[in-house]
Amino acid sequence: MKVQSHFLLALSAIAAVAFIAATAFAEDHDFRDRHHHYLIANNDNSQANSASFYKVGDDGSLTEAAVVPTAGLGLDGIGAVVTRRVNVLADERDDCAFVSNGGSRTIAAISIRELKLIGTFSGSVNEVSSQFNIGLANNGRFLYASFAASKTLATFRILPGCKLRFLRDVPAVGLNGGEMLSMAVHRDILVGSFDDGSIGSFNLRHGVPVSNGDLETTTAHAEDSNPIGGVDISADGHFAVVGNVFNPLVEVSDISSGKLTPTVVYRNIGTGSDTNFVSFSPNGKWLYIGNFFSGQVTAALFNRLTGEVSGGCTSNFLSGVNFTSEIATATQHGTGSTLYVSEADRNIGIVDIDVNAGSCSLSEQMGSPVNDPNTETLESIASFPPRAF
Repeated sequence: MKVQSHFLLALSAIAAVAFIAATAFAEDHDFRDRHHHYLIANNDNSQANSASFYKVGDDGSLTEAAVVPTAGLGLDGIGAVVTRRVNVLADERDDCAFVSNGGSRTIAAISIRELKLIGTFSGSVNEVSSQFNIGLANNGRFLYASFAASKTLATFRILPGCKLRFLRDVPAVGLNGGEMLSMAVHRDILVGSFDDGSIGSFNLRHGVPVSNGDLETTTAHAEDSNPIGGVDISADGHFAVVGNVFNPLVEVSDISSGKLTPTVVYRNIGTGSDTNFVSFSPNGKWLYIGNFFSGQVTAALFNRLTGEVSGGCTSNFLSGVNFTSEIATATQHGTGSTLYVSEADRNIGIVDIDVNAGSCSLSEQMGSPVNDPNTETLESIASFPPRAF
């Protein structure tokens, strides 16, 4: 009887474990499947700003789902096109979009599940941004906002319900007094590019950024003084990549030590005019580049072991495009399938990427571009759910 009793208890325990595992799997499966897929645009309307939400179709097509007022003012005119002014968060608790109101120095928090404004949040009274950029990034726990005019970097704790609580700000000034253009966050490190040709990093271990004291002029800028562009961090956090405003080159810094190292320059990346905006593909194997002046987009191969950038492909000139700004992907796995390109003339370009044995091609979809009637100048977009890194 004792043997039978122990056997029954063992069976019960196994069944309980199986039930818990199955429940956990189901909850995780539901968590992944519950997400809608959106492309979100900061309309930067200087009279009454808003965010446009486009439903992403299976073929990468876009259909407007909602236009959510942000209770603030956008920029009046074109700002720094590499400053990410839309940022998204997805976890088991909340789905949030954070949109900067550059003309009224506030940040709008939007519930993506409900497609409604939660509220607007301000930083320090010393932070100014009227007609200047407010860049946004998060690491899941904190939202970081770069205020270009006051050259500060603000930290907000992300609260339940997509609300924000301002903690404090710190100086964010380039090596020669420049303002921050672009920033990227990977877990506990933030890397920023500045309009004086320098880059610098911050430690985020305790939430509020602490400068790593590693400000440096990039190698290419030291050679020709041309402005640098946007920045992104590789999937494993090993490398930071910086674009260039006038040249088809990118610079790569090894940040595996937790600090920046002198950048290595990789030239002749694609056939576009420049590499102003840079963003990694969801699988980290490709670097997507916005060729601002030539109205094109480039995909370059990225070596995740060495940081080398090479090869790739460049699209034709995109339809109805004068300048390309930021890039987002339709999906968050593999190559991302389809690229969305924000265009300063109120359009969103739709470009399919095809990859085969390390080579690629970029082709604009028949329905491209999609016009956004709610914007004055379309520069910042983000896809939801966000990239995994």
